[in-house]
Amino acid sequence: MKKVMVASFALLLVLGFAVTANAKKTAIINFDKGGMPNDMNCVEAALCEDHAPKGQVFLKIMTTKDFKDAWWCGEFGPKKANYDGYDVIKFDYFNEDSAPVSLAFIIKPKGSDYNTRMDVNCMLRPGKGSIEFDIAGACGNGGQPIDWKTPVGQWNLSGGALKKPIHIGNIWLATSDDGEEKGGDKGGDKKEEKKDDKKKK
Repeated sequence: MKKVMVASFALLLVLGFAVTANAKKTAIINFDKGGMPNDMNCVEAALCEDHAPKGQVFLKIMTTKDFKDAWWCGEFGPKKANYDGYDVIKFDYFNEDSAPVSLAFIIKPKGSDYNTRMDVNCMLRPGKGSIEFDIAGACGNGGQPIDWKTPVGQWNLSGGALKKPIHIGNIWLATSDDGEEKGGDKGGDKKEEKKDDKKKK
């Protein structure tokens, strides 16, 4: 009986290692390595260490005085254009405002229009948090499945007027295994929520 239990435990360890080893993650844009958006409208953006974890850099975004209807900040003809084989997109953030900030993460495969591109609504809660959303099996705005074998021609973050700056961390493509291990939710930091629960008790 003991031999069977030991063998089963060893098998679980091997399988667990295999799942972790198969997980993959790559940056759409890496601010830690000096990456900067090349497509911006009505925003000022700069790399800074404010509110970023030690050793990391965030992109600080603030709308300009000439802001009108909407701003965007992202990449046209991005260096990382192949999203095939990945399951989620995720990034950390810090919102300086005391109120939530609503953004759209827009992904435009080459040749797409409004109906065939993907717009994801993201809510940035006050303070620090993380955003994660699925791209595997995702559909465009018109309801048609997106074929990620088609390279991405453009992506950006877009929103309304900002009262205070927002800070965005590296934006990652990841497999679901990696996302489950390190990912957050669509609007906040799970670790922070657990700390708040302990205080209430």
